[in-house]
Amino acid sequence: MGRLYNQNHACYIRKTSSQINPNDSLRRSPRISDAKKAADKRDNIDKRKPPPEVFRAYVGNIHPLTTIVELTDCFERCDGLSEVSLRIAQGSAVQATPDTPIDDLDVQYAAVTLTKWNGLVQVMKMNGMTLRGRRLVIGLTSAILPEMDRIIYEHYHGVGSLRRKLHGGRPLRSEPTEIITEEVKHGNVVIWSLLQSSPMPITLV
Repeated sequence: MGRLYNQNHACYIRKTSSQINPNDSLRRSPRISDAKKAADKRDNIDKRKPPPEVFRAYVGNIHPLTTIVELTDCFERCDGLSEVSLRIAQGSAVQATPDTPIDDLDVQYAAVTLTKWNGLVQVMKMNGMTLRGRRLVIGLTSAILPEMDRIIYEHYHGVGSLRRKLHGGRPLRSEPTEIITEEVKHGNVVIWSLLQSSPMPITLV
């Protein structure tokens, strides 16, 4: 006969060997299997869900001394702003000072990431605005920025271009980047820089 006892406001029943029904485990097995199938199905549905949509705009014709903080101040009113990054094509222009000659600084452009379509529209409407005396060029791809023209020109016509033509040098491609975090508080906006190192500097004209 089973033994019934109370402990900590809980009730337990212990069955004797004669009361154990061998069919109990058989009935439980299909239920466990069905529950596992349902869980797997939910996981597969979750995996098929598209990732959260993000939109990105690229900003060029930036003054070499422009900081990420200044760029964030420009776009912080745009809906869904989530990330502002400054991408420097070559060298270490981040260490530049107001006394550094502009000709020695490197080509750079910015990327603005948003989670709302309205925010992207707002950023695109800011094309042509003036920052540090320069009219910003804003587009949906970095290929339209004036900085890209300079990088391509230097690769094929600048220092070392003849050697690359004669000896079949490597094609123009992206270089590894180094992320440098800036201690800046702008709500939930992520602020960081991308640096790309290269032995051949670019001279701005």
